[in-house]
Amino acid sequence: MAETTPTVTLADLCGDLLAFALQLKRSSDPGDAEAMRMKVDEQFRALETKARQSDVPQEDVQQAKYAICAFVDEMILTSSWGLKDSWSDKPLQLAYFNDFSAGEEFYNKVDTLRGSKKNSVLEVYYMCLALGFRGKYVDLQGMEKKKVLMDTMLREMRGTAPAAGAGGLSPNWQPPDALPGIVKNFPAWFVAAACGLIVVLLFILLSTLLGSSAERFINSLK
Repeated sequence: MAETTPTVTLADLCGDLLAFALQLKRSSDPGDAEAMRMKVDEQFRALETKARQSDVPQEDVQQAKYAICAFVDEMILTSSWGLKDSWSDKPLQLAYFNDFSAGEEFYNKVDTLRGSKKNSVLEVYYMCLALGFRGKYVDLQGMEKKKVLMDTMLREMRGTAPAAGAGGLSPNWQPPDALPGIVKNFPAWFVAAACGLIVVLLFILLSTLLGSSAERFINSLK
């Protein structure tokens, strides 16, 4: 049975955290690792408080926190920031979930959430993907798989397609054989710019595709 959509969604409640993550992504030097962990912890505690006040299940909050931990960890661990080495000793996923496999587990959780129709939580995962989280999908074929997954998630959240089975992506999907060859014909800077543009366009389209939750989140960043 599909869940009842509350007046205030989990994505609404995560808006400040996602805005914080986006501001971090734009930063040239976020500073000390321990100070950054304290800021994130403050944001998480604020999220939990607002969730209790809005009667959002704590289980859902924990699922959303995992997605944001994975997103922030990847952002920092793939950066050139000075705090990178210190962060690798104690990433958020390890501190909060005793886990160090978020690149894979993020997508396992997506599959589980799709099967249970937990759209309010799935929306948070979708936002993290749209804002740039890659996880295990780091190469060109992975980027294509991520795009297919996001398209499928979006259709399912909007109720325009049946949920996929436990296997995740459709077993009939195959990456285009010509893709690697086509990409090789372009300079590296062009490919990087195109990928960045795709992420920006996805971000801009969130308000149209996901509705009021994403719209309020995007407006908070302006």
